[in-house]
Amino acid sequence: MSKFASLAEKYGLPVMAATMSLVVVGCGPGSSPQTKPAATAAGHDHDGHDHAAKQGEKSGHDDHAHDHDHGEHATHDTLAGALAELEKICATVKEELGKKNLDEADGHVHMVGHLLDDMHRLVDSGKLADDAKAAAKKALDEVFDCFDKLDTALHSSDEKVKEAIDYLEHEPRIQAAVAELKKAAAAVQEGAAKAAEKVEKAAEAVGKAVGGTDADQ
Repeated sequence: MSKFASLAEKYGLPVMAATMSLVVVGCGPGSSPQTKPAATAAGHDHDGHDHAAKQGEKSGHDDHAHDHDHGEHATHDTLAGALAELEKICATVKEELGKKNLDEADGHVHMVGHLLDDMHRLVDSGKLADDAKAAAKKALDEVFDCFDKLDTALHSSDEKVKEAIDYLEHEPRIQAAVAELKKAAAAVQEGAAKAAEKVEKAAEAVGKAVGGTDADQ
């Protein structure tokens, strides 16, 4: 199963509802295509991403076995860290597609699928205002849509479709989405800094109170 298909099922991404049946294939060379029905809105809490209901599901790594050796996927602890890796991978995909190294590009395209998994989790857990969180999720949907299109084209049985793959066609949407995600990452970092400052002040206040009591005794 494609990483992109598994993510759509997990998060109920709107792009999947728009494409009523998505043809996905395994990453290994010579894999035969499988038809994957689009995820439906039923059973998905898109706004809240009902993680509690998904705790028994696998992360998507096991159902996406492939032959590309692009290293162990590292889970990110910060949105900023995941975003930095996303930008590096985007640059690599752009370069490899420009050289027509389709197999190499394909491996990195699927690395984006893993990152989207991390980033959805980090956006959900981040201290963001509702409007900022909604904007970040919309940006993730944009990245998903662009790389899903690249993934589908890379596994097309039509060689002309493969030859016509052009990262530049998707780059403006990806760049706009990354810019929005940078705003979210900055907001999360700012919120974390303020929370740490508040904890520090509370600790200082407790320390002074304890010190005053000891002095009185």
